[in-house]
Amino acid sequence: MLGASGVAWPSLLARLRDLVDLEGSARDCGALRRRRGVADAGVLLRLALVYGGTRLSLRGTAAWAAAAGVADLSDVALLYRLQGAEGWLGWLVRELLSQELAALGAGVAAPGAGRVRLVDGTGIGVAGPGGKAMFRLHAAFDLAARRFDALELTGGGAAESLARVTAGPGEVLVADRFYAKARGIHQVVAQGGHVVVRRGLTACRLVATDGRKLDATAVLALARANPALDLAVLVPAPEGADAPIPARLIIRRKPAAAAARAQAKAVRKAARQGYAAQPRQIEAAAHFMVMTTLPHDTMSADAVCALYRLRWQIELAFKRLKSLMGLEEIDAREPRLAKAAVCAKLILAILAESLLGRVLALSPTR
Repeated sequence: MLGASGVAWPSLLARLRDLVDLEGSARDCGALRRRRGVADAGVLLRLALVYGGTRLSLRGTAAWAAAAGVADLSDVALLYRLQGAEGWLGWLVRELLSQELAALGAGVAAPGAGRVRLVDGTGIGVAGPGGKAMFRLHAAFDLAARRFDALELTGGGAAESLARVTAGPGEVLVADRFYAKARGIHQVVAQGGHVVVRRGLTACRLVATDGRKLDATAVLALARANPALDLAVLVPAPEGADAPIPARLIIRRKPAAAAARAQAKAVRKAARQGYAAQPRQIEAAAHFMVMTTLPHDTMSADAVCALYRLRWQIELAFKRLKSLMGLEEIDAREPRLAKAAVCAKLILAILAESLLGRVLALSPTR
């Protein structure tokens, strides 16, 4: 696709130009202020894809470009061009993903609810064991279509939040406990969607329908007294929201063996982080707690729990993306250059998945 022969590049470039205005967007994003050594936006994109999609260094990419007759520039000039293109490449990721979704169609609805999307984030460019990530990729994954339908690249310290995802009417967003925050939940509901989120003891504040606060002590008391609980609750309004929204707190006591494993894991995790696990943390680990805004008549508590357990699909998708596109193999340390390389990898992933989807669509067995 991107090799020295360039046989497939013209057709791929033509398809890209049908989807987006490469020249206009590069100009608007300030990626192509000078054309010296780089004839147009298509050449700049090709240089970025070769650098991001291969293990070539800047010097190696510049040498390949000269040998292939693509561009004539030094490795330093290429560095400046890619640094200046990182904003444009990020825009292309979002726009191409949007265009591909429109072309392939949205996923089908789950029984009793709307389209189901799994939401999560993953670190990219982690420096050594226990090191901090250079970037964080925030994503939404269409469960029925088995593909990412939203991607956002931020710095490694950016918080995970449902507020980063736009929910369509009737859609159900499924996320882990890091997304159990009132502001994001209220935003999803305001957009006409629903949430299914794992809940820990220190997650977003809940109150009972009679106004009682459901703090960690109250939640544990409920779990202790009710092995299978489906309780109507309210999510208080954060600053800027109008009113509390109705939700359900679902608690299931884990089987004895699973509870013992979870409690041992909680103790080990606390020890790794340098503190002793508190008794209420150990007790909470023996229960599965999930919160949802789906009404009772839309989905039963058991179905909500089963739906949440499908969240591992997005973790598998992240692993495939990292292994196939080499997202952990970021040789660049300069932030803007590294971001350009990551965006180039994501563009290649979107194009590859699009081509695969079109091939599979021709299969008589689907």
